Amino acid sequence: MMKLTGMVARGQVSGIDFLFALVAFSIIFGMYSAWAVQVAPSEGNEEPAFVLAGARQMLFEGPGIPTEWNSTNVKVPGIVRQRMVIDNAKLAKFLALNYSQKTSLLGAGGYDFYFDLEWTNGTVITSTGLNGTNRSTSAQSRSLVVYNGTAVVSNLRLSK
Repeated sequence: MMKLTGMVARGQVSGIDFLFALVAFSIIFGMYSAWAVQVAPSEGNEEPAFVLAGARQMLFEGPGIPTEWNSTNVKVPGIVRQRMVIDNAKLAKFLALNYSQKTSLLGAGGYDFYFDLEWTNGTVITSTGLNGTNRSTSAQSRSLVVYNGTAVVSNLRLSK
């Protein structure tokens, strides 16, 4: 029988392999946890979270459809110049839409919709919609966006 001296036998996991796997798992789990908190539904209410994720994508991922939209031709009300960078003119156009237009365009019909931008200290810069924080079915998304060259917090909330 051959004796292995100073070598790790095949099929066995070394301590370094285990540590590498543990670090990789921790990083992946941490990224998933951060994503899951970004769109957080109330207990057992996944549907508003999906609707909210779609609304967030429409507002913050692109300039909208058409790119130079207005209240009469808007299909997707994007409020950014580029991803997560607020375009003040488009923000003003979005705020000027009536409530039913906003909920319809964002696919949030049947939900109370609320949107605001706030400074990182919590002071609200601008807001629109119905602040339905006391409702049983709700989902909220908070993310950092750039407004006038400064990082601010955007809040989107749907509730029934």
